[in-house]
Parts: sequence; structure tokens; C-alpha cells
Amino acid sequence: MKKSPNAGLSGAVRVQQLKLSDLTMAEKHGKRMDATSRARRTSRDAPLSTTGLNLQKLHRYHLKDTFVPKAKSKAMHVIIQFPKDLVDGEKPALMLRHARAFVEDVFGPDAIFADRVDRDEKGRHIVDIFIAPKYMKITKHQQKIAVTMSRHLKALAVKHDRPTTPRGTGHALQDALFAYFRDVMKLPGVQRGSPKTIAGPDWLSAEQLREQELQEQRSELQRERSELERSARSVAEQEKQAASASEETEEKRRAAREDRDLAKAELEKAKRDADTRRREADAERERQAEADRMARTEMELQQAELLVSAANANSEAVAERDRAKKLAEQLESEKREISNAKAEIAATVAAGNLEREEGRQSREEAKQIKREALQERENAAARILLDQNQLALLERASDDEQGLNLRANGQAFTMNESEMTSEERKAYTSPWSKILHNMALKLAAILDRVREMTRQVRAREEVAEKRIAEAQQREHDAEKQALDSLASARKALADETSAMKLEKASHRAKTEALRGRESAIAAIADTAQLWSQVTQQLVSSPHRFDVSSSGALALTNAGRKEAPALEAILMKEPPDWVRTIAKQQRELSIATARAATRDVEAKQNAIRLKELIAKAGPVLSPKQEAFKVEANTALRQLGIPPTGIER
Repeated sequence: MKKSPNAGLSGAVRVQQLKLSDLTMAEKHGKRMDATSRARRTSRDAPLSTTGLNLQKLHRYHLKDTFVPKAKSKAMHVIIQFPKDLVDGEKPALMLRHARAFVEDVFGPDAIFADRVDRDEKGRHIVDIFIAPKYMKITKHQQKIAVTMSRHLKALAVKHDRPTTPRGTGHALQDALFAYFRDVMKLPGVQRGSPKTIAGPDWLSAEQLREQELQEQRSELQRERSELERSARSVAEQEKQAASASEETEEKRRAAREDRDLAKAELEKAKRDADTRRREADAERERQAEADRMARTEMELQQAELLVSAANANSEAVAERDRAKKLAEQLESEKREISNAKAEIAATVAAGNLEREEGRQSREEAKQIKREALQERENAAARILLDQNQLALLERASDDEQGLNLRANGQAFTMNESEMTSEERKAYTSPWSKILHNMALKLAAILDRVREMTRQVRAREEVAEKRIAEAQQREHDAEKQALDSLASARKALADETSAMKLEKASHRAKTEALRGRESAIAAIADTAQLWSQVTQQLVSSPHRFDVSSSGALALTNAGRKEAPALEAILMKEPPDWVRTIAKQQRELSIATARAATRDVEAKQNAIRLKELIAKAGPVLSPKQEAFKVEANTALRQLGIPPTGIER
């Protein structure tokens, strides 16, 4: 794969618009609940996050009390890659902190609702940030906080002298990231990424990049195989030429042997290089399909067969040359050499057959091991998926508003299956692990306690509401009484005014006097309204007032702190009806205190009576016995156990 000249020295940033369905898929990917994320895993390391992985809940909370336009995009996924050669990939906290700072600098301090740094993938320099940028939307009639997916990007494009098009905003993002690496992180030697040469997306997924690498490795192995085949054909051709030139001089035969040895050395070197590259590629191709591995194994067998063929050809060529050289004078020796050569060839072929058989058996054993491993992996994946679904079901059951009604039943637990989806019902009816089963029981117990506390709180709220209603009724009655008084006064004034109109000419002075009375009555009405506030406070919060026997009112220290505005009203002389209400309130407080005192005294007398009965002993006259029965009855009514009965 051709790499950029800035690879390792530059970073990159990419923004994806997300619909709600895309946000759901991103949450499953982060929680490793989809096939793609599980295929990418190279370890069991947990991701680093400052917000958690529940993207949908975080998104809903982030948009609370916020105006969201009617558009498909509801959020954005910002992916930031740090320079591999300049930033330590084993410092995820550092990368996450700088990634958040960069995003907040571009999209505002209230844009991020989730973040994540995956630590179980091959890539170690990627940070995922999920945002829904906000701004104050001001119209002619109102202003409100709203969500925007383009406002900040266009502003960034203007800042960096780029067009406000998708391509221009992308360039502006890369400019801003490079400036952050250079000026804020101060990375030495950092460079800006190379601009794209053509329009359109150029990002490739991890699976696509891996497929490109494997394709290049397959092409390289194919080239090496072609070179091996050409070398084998060249050796065969040389051996053929050597056989036809058996009458040449010993010097030429020695040169041919040297060429043959050189060709064999080159073949061995090529084989070693191919084996080395195959071993390096095998570690990366373990998760490829079985067909690819079988193809590579077949290729290795073909290479071995080529080498065996080359060795056979070399042996036959040597035998032919020796036979041509010594045919006339060493016939018997030539026959022995031919026999030896045939024996070596037979041994080589037998060894090759044995190696192929062992290789076939090894492949069968590897296939069986792989099948068992795949089965174990599938079982483990199914168990993990079931645990995840059951955990999600428990998470939903923790909210009673979901209607699952999780309850403990001895050592078991139950839920409302009618409120479950088919997938949740399957997870519910499947066997539960001991850990999740105990977790469900504990959660059910906690929910029972929460429900009981909620019931108690509601009962107390009902009592409080009843008391508030009674106080409001008293307030209404007092206000009605004041209004009735005012209405009577106004009616009297109206009657007097009508009479004065008949005698207007002769009674002008009296009219002026009546006008003065009307003003006084209005003042009385205003005063009545002010004192109505005082009586309301007196009824609802009696601890704020001190009431004298004459009905005079004064604020306590608590009243001065809680209702300082009443101080000015109480400095005036209260009306008679206010004094009456104050006296009644005082009498009520005194009666309540006396009742409490009498109750205490009654209990004390009862206790003394109990002690006297106990001292009397078992020897009592019939009349005294009857009195004892009546006394015990009275003790029971007061809630005191009779004589001889322990609490």
C-alpha cells in the first residue's frame, strides 16, 4: 500500500453526520455488540471514557430544554487521529484530553456529550468524540438555545480563508488540527496532512485497509512463486544443455556444475526469503477465510514439488554427464553411480511423499483444532451476547416506568414479559449466570425498597396537601369575612351617597364629610388587605409571631428572617377582627399545649396508679379487686400495660 510522505508526522480529523439510527449503531459498536467491532478486537482492554458508553441516554440528556431543528442529522461523530511518530499511543488519557480541548475550541464548550478511546484494536492513536453543538438562537420575538450541525464549521472555514462548502470546511478542520498540534501540543516536526487530489471521501475502514495489505502480500507471494518457477525452468534448461553437451571439456562441465550450484543456492535463498515472508504474513492472516489458508498451503506444496523436481533433474544431469565421460573406460563404475543416483532419487521421492502425508495429517489436525476453537469461540460469543442482552434487560428493569416490574420471589425473580421485545423475552427465558442472577435479585430488593419509600413519601405528601388545603380554606374564610365587611361598608356608603344626592344643594358640607368617610373606608379596605396577609401568615406559620393576651402581634426572630416585609405592617394598630383572629390562634396554641400537658399528667397519674396497684399485692377485697379491673382498663386506654404484663 502506498503511504503518504507525511505518514507518522501528521494527524487527521473527520466529521460524520449521525441520524438517530446511526447513533444507535455507534453505541453498539462502542459496547462491542456488533460483528465489526468484535472482529477488530485484538485484546480485552476496556475503552477509556469520561462520559460512559450509553450514547442515546447521554444525547437525550444533552438536548434537554434545547431546540432541535427538524433535520435528519441529530449529532456528529468527530474522529481524531494523532501523529503516530510524535505521540505515544499508550497514553490514551493525554490524547483524550487534547481531543476534547480541540473539539471544544472549534464547536464550543457545550458541544460534547460523549467520548471514547478504544484500547482493544490495532490502531492506538484514534479518539472518538460525539457532539451536538449549541448556540443562542435569537429571533424577533424570543431567544432560545438551539442545536446546529453547520454553524461552527462555516465559521471555522471563514476563519481559515476557506470556502463554506463541505470540502472547504474539511480543509479548515485539517488546518485547525495542524495549528493545535503545532501551537498547543508543540509537537516537534509535526506536518499538515497532504490535501486530497480528488473530491469525494477517501477514508477506508480498518477492514478495507487490511484487505489491501493482504492483497499486496498475495501479489508479492505470486511474484515470488513466478520467480521460483522461472528459476526451476532455467535449471531444467541448463541441465538439458549439460546433457546434450556431454562431450565438452571438463572445464565446461565444472562451469556447468558451478552454475547449477549457484542456481540451487539462489533457489534455496528464494525459498528461505519466501518462507520468512510467509511466516511474517501468517501472523496477520490468522483470521482470514479457510480457503485462503488452503490456497497458501497448496502453493507451498507446489513450491516443494518444484524443488524436488529440480533436485531430481540435477541428479539425473550429473549421472548423465558422468556416464558420458566415463562410458568407455569405467562402465561398471558408471552403473554403480547410476544405481546410487536412482536410490537417492527414490529416497528423496519417498521422503517427499512422507512429508506430504505428514503435512496432510497436520492440516487435518489443524482443521479439527480450528473447528473446536471456532465452536468454543462461537459458544463464548453467544454467552457474552446473552450476558449483554440480560444486562441491558436489567438496566431497563431498573426504571419502573419501563413497565417490566422486576420483583424477587424467594431465590428467583420475575418480570412482566408483555412489556418485552422478542429479543428481550429470549434473553429473559434463557439460563442466567450466577453473577447476573444474584445481581437481578439484589436489584429487585433495591426496587422494592424504593417502591416502599415512594409510597411513604406519597402518603406524607397527601397529608401535607390536606393540611395546605385546610389552611387555604381558613385563609379564604378570613378573606371572605374582610370582603364582606368591605362590601357592607361600600353599601352603606352607596346608600348615604344616594340620600345626599337628593339634598345636594342644601347639604354640600355634609357631602364633603361623606367623601372623607369614603376615603377612610378605602384606607380601611387597603388596611384590611394588608392585615389579611398577616392573618394568612399567622395561620400557616404561627412560629413567626408572638401574640399577647390582648391580640397584639409581634414578629419573632424567625419571623424577621423569613418575612421581614411584615415588620412595617405590625407597627400599625391592628383592626378588631385581626385581634380576634390573633386571640383565637393564641387560645388554640395554649389549648394545644394544655392538652399535651394534661396528657403527660394523665400518663404520670396512670403510672402512679399502676405502682399503687402493684404495691397492694394479690390480697384484695372484692371491691378492691373490681377497682383494680377498672384501673387496668383505664391503663390500657392510655397505652400503659396493666399490672403483671410486661411491655
